[in-house]
Amino acid sequence: MTCLRCKHHEVKRFGFYGRKRIQRYRCPGCNSTFSEPRKRPLGRHYTDTDKAAQIATLLLEGMSVRAVSRITGTHQGTILALLLTVGKNCQSLFDNRVRGVRPRFVQADELWTFVHTKEAHLYGDTPAEWGDQYIWMAIDSETKMVLSYLVASAKVRVPTTSFEI
Repeated sequence: MTCLRCKHHEVKRFGFYGRKRIQRYRCPGCNSTFSEPRKRPLGRHYTDTDKAAQIATLLLEGMSVRAVSRITGTHQGTILALLLTVGKNCQSLFDNRVRGVRPRFVQADELWTFVHTKEAHLYGDTPAEWGDQYIWMAIDSETKMVLSYLVASAKVRVPTTSFEI
């Protein structure tokens, strides 16, 4: 183990901390205490990974946030925050892994839905999240692999090119 501050190589064990009894260390060179750096797949969430996996599975099966809250005993706000974190992790995984695919045929598809109110019935002071929502996808026709996607509201204008004749 190496000290994170002064890079000293001879650190000593210095007790434990937390519910999971994580090992602490003390550096004799700079006298600082620290623990081993560890990966946190859920970012800032303190939810156990097994419970987070259960929550994600239940949401993917189509259960409502309230039902998942009742079954798991987790607060609804925690479930929604966890859903955002899992979505961001899935987006970065997709962006890192789907590269260099050369399909023969590409199929374009579009999905439409609305959040709370359809676009035509919105008032001037409604939240920006309300209204029509679209998902545009590019799919390989042979393997049905999603090559690219865009999720946007009706208020976001996709850039187009115009030509003068």
